[in-house]
Amino acid sequence: MDTITHNTYLIKALNNFEWDLEETVESLNYALSYDPENAYTLFTMARLQAERFSNYPAAKDYYAQALSKNLDLVTAYPKYVSVLILNEEYHEAMRLIDFALKIKGTNKAYLYMQLGLVLERLGKYRLAVKIMKQAYLIANDELNEHIDHQLKRIKEKIKRTRETSKKTKGKKKAKKKKK
Repeated sequence: MDTITHNTYLIKALNNFEWDLEETVESLNYALSYDPENAYTLFTMARLQAERFSNYPAAKDYYAQALSKNLDLVTAYPKYVSVLILNEEYHEAMRLIDFALKIKGTNKAYLYMQLGLVLERLGKYRLAVKIMKQAYLIANDELNEHIDHQLKRIKEKIKRTRETSKKTKGKKKAKKKKK
């Protein structure tokens, strides 16, 4: 294992990640050929699969490999959870969030926000709001703006759901009276 060469290719991949897809892929493949067990390289490959190719099953595999090599890779947890949500694997996302919240250094506010999003997708709007408020209490200003937006959106869903259920109940009562 040639660590210096591996790191050189990993740095090239990271430098080109946003700008040059071809160079990023090539550099990551070289880095992996020098050290296929490196957690950060596997994490970067997972990000590439998710963010650039929208290949969530491959991203999920790379995230799992990265975390199996280094459970303290705290930057991987929120991104892995995002992939699970996009892949509609909500219960697995909740398990991962529960685990990640126990690891020192993870972005707990962001993880709580993601838990709120999972609960929303599962139709548990009130619990989602409660969890989002918990995230809001520990988040920084930048994340708080995002949480505010999510809270407003979920509260609007609750409001619409209530209105829809009232209309449905009204129609059912009207049908019963006609009989």
